[in-house]
This record gives sequence, C-alpha cells and structure tokens, in this order.
Amino acid sequence: MYSRNLLKMAVLATAFLLPVLSWSQVRTYFEDDFAAGPSAQWWNLEGSTQIEAAGGPYYLVAMSSTSYMAGWAYDPDAELISRSGQAVATTPLDGVYALLTLPYTLEAGAVENVFSLDYLYAATGTSTDRNFGLMARAAGGEWDTVYRLYDNGATLADEDEGTWEVVLPESYAGQEVELAVFCDNASEVPFVFMFNNVEFAAWTSAASLIASVDPVLVTEADLGVELRLRTASRETVSSAQMSWQIEGSSTVNTFDLSRSLSAGRETTQALDLPATDLTLGSVHTLLAWNNSANGETVASPDTMRWRFTYVAEADAPAFVPSVEVFTSATCGPCATMNRIMNPVLEQLKEAGNLNIIKYQVNIPSADRYYIPDNGRRQSLYGVNSAPSPFYNGTVDMGDWYSGSWSPAATELRDRALADCATGSLVRVEYTRVELDSTEGMLSFDLGLVALADMEASVFTSVIEGTTTGNRGSNGEREFHWVTMAMPGGAYGEEVSLKAGETITFTYEVDMSETNVEEYSDLEIVCLVQNPDDLSVYQSAGFDIYADEPGNLPQGSEAADMLPQVRLYPNPARETAFLTGLNRAEVQVFDLAGRLVYEAGYVDNQLEIPVASFLAGTYMLHVSQDGVSCVRKLTVLK
Repeated sequence: MYSRNLLKMAVLATAFLLPVLSWSQVRTYFEDDFAAGPSAQWWNLEGSTQIEAAGGPYYLVAMSSTSYMAGWAYDPDAELISRSGQAVATTPLDGVYALLTLPYTLEAGAVENVFSLDYLYAATGTSTDRNFGLMARAAGGEWDTVYRLYDNGATLADEDEGTWEVVLPESYAGQEVELAVFCDNASEVPFVFMFNNVEFAAWTSAASLIASVDPVLVTEADLGVELRLRTASRETVSSAQMSWQIEGSSTVNTFDLSRSLSAGRETTQALDLPATDLTLGSVHTLLAWNNSANGETVASPDTMRWRFTYVAEADAPAFVPSVEVFTSATCGPCATMNRIMNPVLEQLKEAGNLNIIKYQVNIPSADRYYIPDNGRRQSLYGVNSAPSPFYNGTVDMGDWYSGSWSPAATELRDRALADCATGSLVRVEYTRVELDSTEGMLSFDLGLVALADMEASVFTSVIEGTTTGNRGSNGEREFHWVTMAMPGGAYGEEVSLKAGETITFTYEVDMSETNVEEYSDLEIVCLVQNPDDLSVYQSAGFDIYADEPGNLPQGSEAADMLPQVRLYPNPARETAFLTGLNRAEVQVFDLAGRLVYEAGYVDNQLEIPVASFLAGTYMLHVSQDGVSCVRKLTVLK
C-alpha cells in the first residue's frame, strides 16, 4: 500500500513538463495545462458532469490554491486527496462521468487528429470495475468510445501514471466533433484519477514546417515581424529551408532553420520587412513557405498568408488598457482592495487611460448584482476566489499585491500610462447608441477595423458607474463599474478580423430585466481579446449620457476635448474641485436637467460646494477655449 502523504507530494511534484505552445502543427485545437483550472474557452463546463460533493459540485480536482488538474475522486475519509480539508467526493461515483470539450471542426486530408494528456491514478486497493478514456461524437451524433486506458475487466493496480495519445478515427476528419474525457466507475474502492497537459492537434504525415505570425503593428518606426516556425509532423526536423516575400514584390528571401525541432517544438525567425516594398496606408500580404525539410523537397508547401496595414506611427489607434475585477459584496478583502484601488481606477478612467469592468461573483441570495454570466466569465479566467483583478486579460494583479494593495495601485498607474503611449491593432467606434429608459431598451452598434489579420473575441459589457442597492456584509455601501448585462455572452463572439476591413456588431439589451438603478449612469465597455491567451488588443468605453456616437473610443482626444480638466474627489460629500480651467464657464445639472450651480470665467481651479446638494448623480458641463466637455459627479450623504 502506498503512502497517502507521499501520494499528495507526488501529485504536486510530478514532472508534467510538456511545453505550453501557442501555434499549430497543422492546427492546434487547444492546449490546457490547468494552470488555473479548466477554462470555458476550451471545455464545455456546463455540459460536463456535475458531481454533488462536499463543497461541490465538482468535476475538478484542486491540488492546492495554485495547482490544479482535472479529474474525479471518491474518498470519504479524505485520505487520498482533499480540498481545504474536505473530501472531493464523499459518496461513491457510480456510472459515467465526463469532462466535455467544445465542438471543433477537424482538419481533413493527409493529417492525423491526435488527443493526448498526462494522467495519474491511485486507489486504496485493486479494482476491475473501473476505466477511463476518450469518447467522441460528430455534431448531432451518438457518443463513441474511441479509447480506453485499460482493457475491459482488467485489474487496475493501486497506482499508475503515464501519457495517453489517441489518434481519432479518420471518419471524424472534416467534421465538427466534440470530445469527452470520461470516468466509468462501478467500484466502491476509493480512488483518484487526475490529468493535465492536454493537447488536441492535427499533425501531417511527412516532415515539414509551418509558419505563423503573432499579429503586430507594422509602422515606419518598426518594420520587424517575428515568424514562428513549428514542426507540422511528429518527426524531428533537423534541417530545413524557408522562403518569404511581400506579395507583389519580385524579391524572394530565404533562410535556413537555425536549430533542430522535435515534434511540437517551435522557434522564431525575425524578419525585417523592406520599406521599399511597402506603401503607407495600404494593406500588404506577407507570404512564407517551407522549401525543404531533412534534405527532402516539400512538394506542396503550405503557404502562410498574413495581411497587414502599413501605417505611420501617428495614425495607429491609441491603445486603452483595461481592468476586470472579480469581487463580491460578502468578501472582506474585496472591500479593502476597492478602498485602495478605486481612487486610482477613477483617476485613470476619467483621464481616458483605462476601462473598468467589475463582476460580482457570489450567489444571488448573497450578492444582488450577481448574474450567471459573471460566473461564466469567472470560469473563462479560471478564477476561484475574490478579489481577483486582471489587467488586459492576462496579468493577475494579485501578483502585484504585497501585504497591501498600495503597491498594486502604483504598478497599475505606471503600467497603464506606459501602455497608453503605445499603438493598437484595432480601432473601435460606437456608431449608434440608443436608450429608451421608459421601455428599458438599450441598442447600439460597434464598428471594428483591424490593422492586421487576426482572430479575436469581441466581448461587451453594460455597466453601471455607481450602485448603492447592494448593502454588503463586508461593509461596502456602494459599488462601482458593476456589470449589468453582457449582450454578446460571457465569452464574447469569436470573429476573424481582416486587415483594413470593417466589421459591425449590433446589440439590443432589455435593461428592465437587469439590476440597473439609474439609466443615466450606464456605460458600455468593449474588449477585443486574443481568444487563445485572453490578452486584450483594445478596449473602448462609451458613457451613454456624456458621449456622442461616432466619436472615437474613450481615451482619444475626440472623445474628450478637454482632457486636462480634472474632477475630484468623486464621489464627494462636502466639496468637489475642478482643475485645469482657463476662463471656463461651468454649469452643474441634476438628472432632471435642472441647473443647480454655475460659475463663469474661472481660471485654474473651481471649488464646488456640494454639501447642499441632494445625494445623487450630477452632470458638470465645462466650456473653455471654444470647446466643451462633460464630467459626471456622484454626491454622497
């Protein structure tokens, strides 16, 4: 019998060292090492088996707060594996349990579609009524077991670990296929089965390389492109020659592979695009192909075609970073984080240097602003606790925490300001925004223009700037930038953006079915994300009361003609200050349109006495230097 403590240590220390790669052999459908648990971007979590268990439902096995695998466990004594001191499952698992993938359209032709993973199995005794494997089904079809880890009826040892690699039957090639890793159990012997380092990809039969490009901004100041090269077969490529050119140019460039590549490995090659082959403002195509591999000519090379717009640096859209925060009205640490972070978030947002979305992630009975899409968004990021703030989709701001959120606030300010000085690959424009507050209907159009060919996920959230109807058990009495609806769903809408082409999205949202408190306090935020690593290519906000459709997104000069005008503190109780004024005329209106305060010919700073104002939201109209802007002020009592 094995040592149960030793098993726990072995599970945590087992060398699951397969690399996390981003580019395909012929095509990588997905790769997952469960760094933050199963992600909804690859797995059909809602369709997977939900097991009622202590602290459940679970189909996930968590090894610690930072180490995850997927799998199943039955152990009433919590001796094999536990989560926070509780058994993962305390009742026998009887039947078939499955973790489903999303549907994927498989490659066809001279390829093999291969599904592989690393696994670890342990039990308190032997069993013959238990198995694990892979099922597949075409769209609308029945499940077919394509792989079993053990022979039916075989005696399973107490411990086993290894890697399985399943080549899907050729009958599935070219079809939309859904897979399921399954556990089939009819034994009461306690066990745990875990797996990670999942890879689902298509491979060629002959040795060759394929090329791809990370979407990058090509400008006069930066003509560099990084070509990614990866083996397309499971054979090691020790030598190869590649060619590339700008389509339409007579110049063909060649280079030799600089290192040996085993199956699944990749390397990069920096290319300096020739300015003589490029025209500013025009869309160009970069071609790349494999001439030879391992001394053999590649008869029909797969030519990569990547389109991009060559622009002057000043003509690139300004990048506006984003912060997404998973928080809760029942979370004590969340209140502490919000108290420290909110002033910095507010300053960056008011200056057009940041867009913010917050998701309340506790259950509805505990958190009024919870909506099911919040939980789905949480699963997309693999978040299992609050507070969890994310910067630009990939940076866990919890890593900036050092006993206090103050260092994180400083890091956020510095990084956001630096990132705002960079260009983006995507321009986002709100071309139509209409709100019928009587009927509670919000409708709007988004226009996206990309400067390079790229896959993207377009996510939209309708948020309310300030809410006060969710009295938290953690002491919070108001909540900012709270999501009310996600018109395109929690995972966004995946699209293929083409360089220089406009794609339009139209949304209609029934806000009367949400928790919105003040329609005039609504904002829209759009995130354009990389669907693979969730990094944000661009974010764009729209204040429904203050902004005009057709303007460039928040953060551009066109959206705020007086960026130097600052309002603080906000919210305010006694006094609010406007700075950056130059012979300005200032008018303050309540939401009924009544003028409650005005001042004229103000220089430098204006002190606004708000102690006499009623609690609520006010709009400040500032006019100077022949232009005007609007600032929104919340007054508290």
